[in-house]
Amino acid sequence: MLTLMKRRFIASRGNPEQWAALFRAELPGYEVLTEAPGPGDPAVPYLVVGKPLPGVIASVPGLALVLSINVGIEHLLAGSEIPDGVPIVRLVDDGLALGMAEWVLAQALAWHRHLFLYRDQQARREWKPRAKALARDRSVTVLGAGALGTPVAEHFVRFGFATRCCSRSGRAVPGATGLAGRERLIEAVSGADILVNLLPLTPETRDLVGAAVFGALARGAFFINGARGAQVVDADLLAALDSGQLSGAALDSSAPSRSLRRIRTGGTRGCWSRRTWRRRPIPDRRCGRWWPISGASNAAKRYRTRWTGHADTEAGTNRRDGAPRGGRRRRGTRP
Repeated sequence: MLTLMKRRFIASRGNPEQWAALFRAELPGYEVLTEAPGPGDPAVPYLVVGKPLPGVIASVPGLALVLSINVGIEHLLAGSEIPDGVPIVRLVDDGLALGMAEWVLAQALAWHRHLFLYRDQQARREWKPRAKALARDRSVTVLGAGALGTPVAEHFVRFGFATRCCSRSGRAVPGATGLAGRERLIEAVSGADILVNLLPLTPETRDLVGAAVFGALARGAFFINGARGAQVVDADLLAALDSGQLSGAALDSSAPSRSLRRIRTGGTRGCWSRRTWRRRPIPDRRCGRWWPISGASNAAKRYRTRWTGHADTEAGTNRRDGAPRGGRRRRGTRP
């Protein structure tokens, strides 16, 4: 069990003073730092980070808990500055998951109803109607059934698409066919008209989506990548587009070296909630009872650890997987 202490360091490079003001307002009994502690300074058990510069984490004395303001924590796992046994807790905000689901659905429906094609025709002052299909005549495969994949799959089911979900656990999504494990990946994507990738980036998923996956899709399929670009093999994606195996692709993120020609890109997938960072208690009021994580030095356990984004929203609360004293909170309940 982590003991309750009174110091935390905000190491966000973007807006540390804004974060610090919010923590100070909610937790007046805590000392909140925006400057790195110096040699011989008292312990700073709680560290709030985004993508800190090298050496920042290693310089924090008495580190007991790292709270990431990003959903993705691959950059933290890749480094060696966080000591073994120190939990990494990642932020989850409902606005991010819902925004991603809306972006994926928008891309899929635009392709499904030929809106991309008609937009290009309009720019050329052409009109060549295409044969239409109903959602029930299309099949969709979603890779990943977590905080992002599940709401996306639910949207496709709601619209009537024949939906499959492939994930490590094979988690069931009502109305969708669930498949578990990498060994069933090709089966999951076989014949799909739309492929959506929302898997986390791990050593196992790096370069996962390549020629074999694209080749198993229906001819002229559409690919949507809402996950990290490093999961997609660049050359295989471009080859599939050149050959017509893919009729298009929408990428939310890309590897630094990715060529983006003939590919639709977007940065509008996830969005923070609008009534930003006020009124609801910031999670540190529970820091004395963060759920225990044994053996947290392994990446998988660290990756599954998360904290709730306690920014109020206009529509409701951001509370996915907030953890009570006795363990993980059941999904769908309020903290």
